Amino acid sequence: MKKFFKHFLIIFITIILSIGAYIAYIHFSKTKTREAISLVPSDAIYIIETKNLSQAWNEFNKTNIYEALLSNNSFNEINENILSIDSLLKRNFASNLLLSNRPFLISAHMTSGVDYDFIYVIDMPEVSKLSIMANALKAFNYTVNKRHFKACEFFELIDNKTSDKTYFAVIDNLVVFTKKGVLIEDALLQRNDNYWKNNIKFQDVSQQLSNQNLIKFYFNYSQLTRFANTFSQDENQFINSTSQSLMFSVFNANIKNNHIRLEGYTNINDTVMSYFKTLSKVEPAKMRASKIIPNKSVMYIPLCFNNFEDFYAEFSKQFNTLDSKKFNQYNKQLKKIEKLFKINIQDDFFSWIGKEISFVKPEPNSTTNKNDATIIFHTNDIDKANKKLNHITKQISKHSPLKFEIEIYKGYEINFLNIKGFFKLLFGKLFGVIQKPYFTTIDNFVVFSNSKSCLIDMIDEFMLGNTLENKISFTNFIEDFNTKSNLNFFIQTPQLYSQIFKYSNNTTKNKIKKNKSIIISFTNIGFQLISNNNILKSVLIANYDKNAVEDKKLEDIEVSTKDELFFSEYDSLKFKIILDPKYLQKDGAFVINNENENPKYEGTISDGKIVGLCRSFYYNGNIKNSVNYSNGKVDGFATFYYNTSEQTIKSEIEFKKGAIINIYREFYATGKRKAIISIEKGKFNGDATYFYKNGVLKMKGKYKNGKKNGKWEFFNKTGGIINKTKWKHGIKK
Repeated sequence: MKKFFKHFLIIFITIILSIGAYIAYIHFSKTKTREAISLVPSDAIYIIETKNLSQAWNEFNKTNIYEALLSNNSFNEINENILSIDSLLKRNFASNLLLSNRPFLISAHMTSGVDYDFIYVIDMPEVSKLSIMANALKAFNYTVNKRHFKACEFFELIDNKTSDKTYFAVIDNLVVFTKKGVLIEDALLQRNDNYWKNNIKFQDVSQQLSNQNLIKFYFNYSQLTRFANTFSQDENQFINSTSQSLMFSVFNANIKNNHIRLEGYTNINDTVMSYFKTLSKVEPAKMRASKIIPNKSVMYIPLCFNNFEDFYAEFSKQFNTLDSKKFNQYNKQLKKIEKLFKINIQDDFFSWIGKEISFVKPEPNSTTNKNDATIIFHTNDIDKANKKLNHITKQISKHSPLKFEIEIYKGYEINFLNIKGFFKLLFGKLFGVIQKPYFTTIDNFVVFSNSKSCLIDMIDEFMLGNTLENKISFTNFIEDFNTKSNLNFFIQTPQLYSQIFKYSNNTTKNKIKKNKSIIISFTNIGFQLISNNNILKSVLIANYDKNAVEDKKLEDIEVSTKDELFFSEYDSLKFKIILDPKYLQKDGAFVINNENENPKYEGTISDGKIVGLCRSFYYNGNIKNSVNYSNGKVDGFATFYYNTSEQTIKSEIEFKKGAIINIYREFYATGKRKAIISIEKGKFNGDATYFYKNGVLKMKGKYKNGKKNGKWEFFNKTGGIINKTKWKHGIKK
């Protein structure tokens, strides 16, 4: 990319020098005119177009976003080259006449299964008169080869020092550049097709835009799946569905200091059954699930409708119209499930769904897996939802050999819906990632997930108030969108970066690592669609935060520290000894062994309940923990151990009636301190100190009701201070 722009600059300088004394003649000579978009091949992923290159660039380089991009080496060299051109413009009448106020266009195209590149087109009618241009380029130590393709001439520019190649051609009033030979050939091959002007679907939306805007952006959804493969080769059902369901988005673009806002329209593929098509026919509604979604979630995709009955009726109508055979099969499968389990899907499931169904991708941590996801249903009546879901699970349990015990976690029931592919059957492939889900209810929402740990994390964060609704940066961000909508797509890029990096191969990791600062700096990206007759009003917004990279470093330290702690295991009392009732019938000491005759539990029974000091052991006989009980409840001091013959202490905790109190301590397997945290009412409250494995202080500060409060300090592994931050009730000042 950097070398290409060097060649790009050389070509422009050559054009300027070649004009010389002939500038007046050239400027007023007649040349056949065509629009820049006429040279863009039909497989463009996206197109950026401006009617005034110099004005667009001058406005852009006044923004904070421009300043941030300068840290990227490729962009910085592009900037230096453009500044060189700008300098020529200011000094030279000929160059100013040639380059200022020009329409300019960039289009992106796939060049392989995992890579893409660009075509650049600028409107310069003067160039068509420059017969000496190719010879002039040789003065810059370039070899210039004239090529022919489909009765059209183009030039191959070879840097004699590096052998890098750039291709350019002059077509009537347009100059087209690219560093890929295949792209120059595609442009020449389709030069007379005028694909974009003759594409009725593209014109349907592009004509909705105002012609007054300086910059326009177009996206071609037919290329979305291929484009996504440049970032990750893993199949993504949402991306595949979007690529098939939508056709084009067109936007007027506005770039302010820390804000990119695109407003325009999107049209739908009428020949494909999709949520986009269904949602385009129903009334929009407010988003609601941010009330319970953890504030560090990667992705939040809410489908909103004023009435689920209307939504489902429209879904059924379109399904039947487009493919009546498959629709009949769909209904037969529903009836088969209803008959098998003696349930009524309309009454037992659909009847309690409210105004939103959301898909959420959780924050990657030590307990999550690559395919973990949650589906959230808003309810108009949470009591009815609980009653109906209990009925479904009871009916399923009657016909299933697999028995699932409801787990109570911090007062929330976690249940299991043992019907494989239930969501895929009801709502399509997009929801197919969740096969046999766990579920719970939080506030006015029913939450399903293919991972029980996701539900536990959501409960924990909700109880602490760490939700998107309480995250100031997110609430400020969504204020720029319409209050009511049909479909939204929100991502938090710092978390998305962690997600992609964690699960990618080394090639992809190296690729995104080079652009880490740019990716993370655009902290929030949102795309909103609202029904508007036969097209969708569309808004795409990206927010830039200059402190995001530093914040991400500190967050990574916190996340890794949190992941290393065993606190949730102890707080949920997963270690608690649960004995078969037959062992509780006899008071006195008890010892229960594993199959290998090593002890499993030992302790004391009194009045049918565990009391006093009890011990649990690993399968190999090493001690696992020693815990005090009172009247069957965990009460008093408890010590936990690593599975070592040295009995290395893992943690030291004090409990009162099953709740952690006072000082919580954890240790590394080496015996060095890991964390010392004050606890009150089951939450982090007071001083907290964390350490690296080498014993050096990692970070320290205070908590209040489970949230950071006051001054926090962060250190590197040698003890040097990284940063200091101030917090109030979990919000960074």
